[in-house]
Amino acid sequence: MSTAFAPSPTVADTSAALTAADLVDKFGPIRLSRIRWEPLPGTATDEDYFEQLPSCKVLELVDGVLVEKPKGYEEGRLAMRLGFLLMTFIEEHDLGECVGPDGMLTMSTDNIRLPDVSFTAKDRAPKDRSQAAPRIAPNLCVEILSPSNTKREIENKVAEFFASGVDVVWIIDPKAKSALIYRDGQIVDTLDEAGVLKGEGPLAGFELSLSELFRMPDGRP
Repeated sequence: MSTAFAPSPTVADTSAALTAADLVDKFGPIRLSRIRWEPLPGTATDEDYFEQLPSCKVLELVDGVLVEKPKGYEEGRLAMRLGFLLMTFIEEHDLGECVGPDGMLTMSTDNIRLPDVSFTAKDRAPKDRSQAAPRIAPNLCVEILSPSNTKREIENKVAEFFASGVDVVWIIDPKAKSALIYRDGQIVDTLDEAGVLKGEGPLAGFELSLSELFRMPDGRP
């Protein structure tokens, strides 16, 4: 009489998994509730990323870690307003494409990022429209800060944008009503509420004052 043995269950390789301390070292004092723990941080792949998308949470894939991208009502309003004004200018001059916060991009690091707004000129636009997260370098990426964003995670994201070929990055801070303008990975201008966002390269001629961007629907500043 022969005895059948069930195969041993496959044990996931946890050698690359990150601890809570590792995550704080990587992202700064991030809220650990924003981290997905299944699969273990540090072991997630792009397949894991796309499997998690139906969870209705906005996620980014960062060095094997699935990180929830925080967004509130005001950040969403500003992203939509800026995207609308950019899109109007872009379509009027037939410049390319403007994508909102659902527009996934694959970075040169294989991370998947979701800028709140991005502009890609026609000569850089993705040719394969079936890709959910095309590997392209937008001319402009915009991030609108949320209260739970850490300084380190934003600095890392900006560096990754430029390493992937992005030309200009705008970091907009709704709380301070200010903006940082990056070019070639460096801050080249700091704007207060009286400052003006100015397009560069294909977007030359686009201008938007921060006071106009932050203006409330009832006219309040």
